[in-house]
Amino acid sequence: MDAAVRLQTAIMPLSSRIKTKNSNKIGGFFVGYVCGHEFLELLGIDKKKYPLFNPLKNLTSKDEDGTGSDDAPAVPEIESDTPESEKIEWDPLNKEVYNAIHLIVTSWSGAPYGDYANIINFIKRDPSNRVSDRVVKKVNYLISKDAQCRPLIQIVDELRRDYPSLKEFEFTEMSKIIEEMIAAGEVEMNYIE
Repeated sequence: MDAAVRLQTAIMPLSSRIKTKNSNKIGGFFVGYVCGHEFLELLGIDKKKYPLFNPLKNLTSKDEDGTGSDDAPAVPEIESDTPESEKIEWDPLNKEVYNAIHLIVTSWSGAPYGDYANIINFIKRDPSNRVSDRVVKKVNYLISKDAQCRPLIQIVDELRRDYPSLKEFEFTEMSKIIEEMIAAGEVEMNYIE
């Protein structure tokens, strides 16, 4: 059985019981960094294909597990045996979209589901394969649904108040795309900035 199928088989029943009765919906769940790492290891899943999101560590452009190289307090270091030549190059826009979705659902105390889980999975399959502008528009729409009407930058700032060691995030690529869409009349507002 393929690792991705094993992961979906393990996650789908859990997420569908929690969120919906529709077993065709893709969902996820949050666990701590070490638990997530051990979960992937237990299922024999390639961590290069399914990076863990850790808002306390920087996601570098050549980071194989998606957690970054800057150490943060209280986050255990898990050694990687991936040779430098096999590390994955992340597209800058993909990093922004990946981080944005995770930060939004972290702020909302949830987990990516539906289209947003599909976006995350698309990025995880090939972080160097740039997402389309349509994806950025969809994430902008997700942010617009914030109950407190906050733009993404404000959401991150408020998370930083609760988590002072939260790393710095930039969303310049996403914001540029949304501004171009505003100029073209495709969207009304930039919810990134």
